[in-house]
Amino acid sequence: MASGEMTEAEFKFLSKSLGLMSEFRTAGSVRFICMDWRRRFELLQIMRLFAQSHHFESGKVLLPSFALWLREFIRELTSFPGSKHDDQVDSTTQALPYMAPNTSSEIWAKLGRG
Repeated sequence: MASGEMTEAEFKFLSKSLGLMSEFRTAGSVRFICMDWRRRFELLQIMRLFAQSHHFESGKVLLPSFALWLREFIRELTSFPGSKHDDQVDSTTQALPYMAPNTSSEIWAKLGRG
């Protein structure tokens, strides 16, 4: 391992720490983050998910009670980071800020189904 690289355990610790920082942040707070630059994209993905976690926690994310894709979707979200696949995590973190300020009818109209 070269100087400055993180072990897997160190990276998991940093990931969890960033999540806690996001969870307990206050308006106007200043945060310093030191990281292994080779993992910057994964860390940014983690921060995007934690930034949207309040939608899940407040019950604003509604999922169907049955869908063929549902089990895999939930598994991918709940095992992140560290899951083998994370494409659905990325698409979810990008869709939530887009959809949140709109009503459901506005969203479907924008998608051409309204």
